Amino acid sequence: MKLTWFIPRQRQCEYVFDKFSEIYFHKKDQLIKTEIKEIITEKNHRPFHANTDAHVKFKYAQLKKIEELQSLYTYINFNDEINYFFSR
Repeated sequence: MKLTWFIPRQRQCEYVFDKFSEIYFHKKDQLIKTEIKEIITEKNHRPFHANTDAHVKFKYAQLKKIEELQSLYTYINFNDEINYFFSR
């Protein structure tokens, strides 16, 4: 008998964490979480045309967004995201 139903899946974990954060996190913390989640989603985005002007603008916009978040929340480390958007 396999117990694969017992292994938590990514979506299930996200769902539980989202419900937990809705109840126990302050509204400001929920906003920060949402903004960080957006950056991570955009980092995981696979471009169809990586060398176009549109993609360069996209990367620049992400770096600007990260810069704004870093100025507001100096305790959050965005080094991986900055390196990703600079290197690609």
